Order: sequence, then structure tokens, then C-alpha cells
Amino acid sequence: MKHPILITCTATLLASAISACLFPVHAADATPAVNAAPAQTADASASSTETKAAKKRREEQDKKNAVNLSTVNVTPLRSSLESAQEIKRDSRMIVDSVVSEDIGKLPDNSVADALQRVTGVQVSQGFQGETTGVVVRGLPNVATTLNGREIFGSGGRSFAFQDLPATAVSALKVYKTTEASMISGGIAGTVDMRTYRPFDFEGSKVAISVTGTHQKTAGHTDPTASILLSNRWKTDYGEFGALINAGITTMHYDYNVAYVDSNLTSVLNDGHGNPVRNSNGDLVVGNNQYGANYNVGWRKRPEANYALQWKPNDSTEVYMEGLYTWMSDKYNQTYYFSGPQNQVAPNALTTSSQCFPIGLTGSQYFGQNICPITSAQYTGNYYAATSTQARHEWGQNVQNAIGLKWHGDNLKLSTDLSRNSASYEVDNFVIDTFLDAYNTGSLASGVVDTTAILPRMRC
Repeated sequence: MKHPILITCTATLLASAISACLFPVHAADATPAVNAAPAQTADASASSTETKAAKKRREEQDKKNAVNLSTVNVTPLRSSLESAQEIKRDSRMIVDSVVSEDIGKLPDNSVADALQRVTGVQVSQGFQGETTGVVVRGLPNVATTLNGREIFGSGGRSFAFQDLPATAVSALKVYKTTEASMISGGIAGTVDMRTYRPFDFEGSKVAISVTGTHQKTAGHTDPTASILLSNRWKTDYGEFGALINAGITTMHYDYNVAYVDSNLTSVLNDGHGNPVRNSNGDLVVGNNQYGANYNVGWRKRPEANYALQWKPNDSTEVYMEGLYTWMSDKYNQTYYFSGPQNQVAPNALTTSSQCFPIGLTGSQYFGQNICPITSAQYTGNYYAATSTQARHEWGQNVQNAIGLKWHGDNLKLSTDLSRNSASYEVDNFVIDTFLDAYNTGSLASGVVDTTAILPRMRC
């Protein structure tokens, strides 16, 4: 057996001998490799030449297949209109707004619907299933202005926002605080509606919009349409501009709602003056009447506004503008209601867990807990009534104004004269039937569930 050190030395000497023998071979192989470089370069040049030729053929083929397109003009709408962010940033007051660019992207038919997009504004629906009530931060009595001048309806100081289509305005501004230059008196704030003027656009403008709304319950598809025509001309006497905007909204509706008398101030009794208590011994309070209300009708709201502007020079502008709105609503209203509360004692009574103590010191129940009723069943003699009504409402709002503005380097002057008028009329034909259980002795029974608020009654 050989020593490990001897084995290592032998292997090293053997490897050196093999390398010395193979070195001439590698050296001989290296020379042709250097000489082969020109051949590889020639191949690369040939490949590059073929690529350029193929690219040229491809470009020629693309030119043959090219199609000439008509001119496409992209006009920046935002640059010609006010931005909601700019209005809020530059105003000295707390104001939120929606500009026409934003309204055009929203599925809103009326200004009342568009106002709900403004922060701090809440809206509510009326009996005909449309937005009618507008409050700012939960407060009513909102002052309304059109292009900075006050406009009102026949029902009071506020304007019926649902009478004006959203396509008629360029911006809606909601002022939550006011300054001395604004119309005062609005408890909640001021809503200013801005209509289009011809100088809002660079040149001529034509805009047409036609949409349809399908009412599933009414079974109709009703159109909403608007058209805007505007142009401006430069003459020897200055620059003139004229605009007219007209629109109409129509709607068939079938709006069924629950009728509930929300008077929750009286403790429920059994018809003999004895208070009703739940299983916990707490007093019970409930609605006095329950029923259902059915409204089926058709309404239309045409509108038109115009604006004329004249700038004899860069510092002077004379303008004239006006607005006309019309409303017509024809509907049948039928409702049924009954009043079991305090007439007969309820059975199968359930109440809410939201109970509270009576705080009136003059009440005989002072300090006792009272709980709102959630459901109950009544069997006994109590009254019921039905009402059938055929109603037609119509009215109009008109405002015309003329004004002058002039500005110098350090002075600004302006004057504005406007006239506003409004009218509203109602024709209502009513047939009521009333069943007094005390006089007729009829038996009525039913179930009241305040979650559905649709009692099933038999008389």
C-alpha cells in the first residue's frame, strides 16, 4: 500500500504531463478560429441586409393597406367652463358645487336630483315618487337664486328644483355661509343656479340630448329631450352672442306608498281609558292610523331659457336673459286608512326594545317607561275610511333680466334689473266614504305590522 503523499505527487505530475501534451493541439485550433472571424462578420452583414430589405418591403405593404381617416377634433370642454374645485378654492365662503361637465355624466333628469350630488345636501321624495324636498345640512328654508338674482315659486320663497331640467344649468353652487353681496334670509344657505351664456363657448355650439326612462310599475317609457343652440359674432360694433336652450321631461308613474299617521304622543289605551301595557309592564305608544296610498298619473315639464350678450369693448358688457318653466301633473289618488288605536284593545302585541321614560312632569305616567308598538292584532268596532281623488296641478315660473357690467383698472360697476312671476293652480275632485263603528256597530278586524305598514282589514 502506497503512502497518501506519494499518490498526490504522482497525480500532480501526471496532470502536468497531459497538459503539456495537449497544449500544441489547442494552439493549432486557436489559429483557424481567429481566421474565421471575417466569415462570421460577413454572415452578420448578410443577415442585416436581409432584415433591412424585409423591413422596407413591410413598410411598402403597409402604405398600400393604409386608409385615410377624416379629421378628428378634440375640444377641451373643461377649459371653457368653471371647475367645481376652482369655485370652492377661490370662494371667500363655504361653498360646494357641481359644474355642467359633472352633471352631464350623471343620470339626473332635474336639478333637484343633481343637487343630491353636492356634499351636505339632502333630498326627499314626494307623493308622486320624484325628488321635491331639498335641505342643506338638515335645515329647511333654502334661499334660491338664478344667475345671482332671487327666484321664487308660487308656493313660497323656495324654487321648485324639479321644474328645471339638469341640462339647462351650467353649474349649481350651494353656499353654506353668505356675505353682504348675496341675497339674505336663507336659514340653511343659498342655492345658486347658473344657466349657459353664449360667451361660455369659443364659437358656435349645438347640443342635443334625448333619453328615455322606463317605469316598470307604470308600464311606460317616457322621453326626456333638450336642445341648445349658441353662437357669437364679431362685428364693427363689438361682439354679439345669442343662445337658446329648451327641454322637456315627461313621466308616467304608478307610485304606491303606505299611509301612516306618525302621531306617537298618546299612550295607547283599550278603548275604555285604561292604558295598555306590554308583557314587561311598560306603557305602549303607537300610530293612530294605518293605511295605503295609491298614486297613478302623468306629468310633463317643458322649459326654455335664452341669453343675449354684447361686448362693445373689452371693458363693457350688456346682457339680457330669461327663464320660463311650466309644470302639469294629472293623477288619481286613492287611499284607505283605519284607526284602531284607542278604540279597541290590541292582542298579540309586540313592542320595540327602544323604550324610554316619560319626562313630562304633568303626566300621570311621569317616570314610567314607554315602548313603541311594532305589531298588533285588533278585533272589534273601530272606524275606517276611503278617499278617491282626481287631481290636476299646473303652474309656471318666469324670470327676465337685463344688466350692464363695466370694469376699469381700479373700479368695477354693474347693474341688474329683473322681474319674476309665478303661478300655481289645483283642481281636485274628492269622494270620501267614512265608516263610524260607534254609530253603525260594524265589526272590523285586522293585523297591523309596522314593518310593512299595510293592514289587512275587513269591514
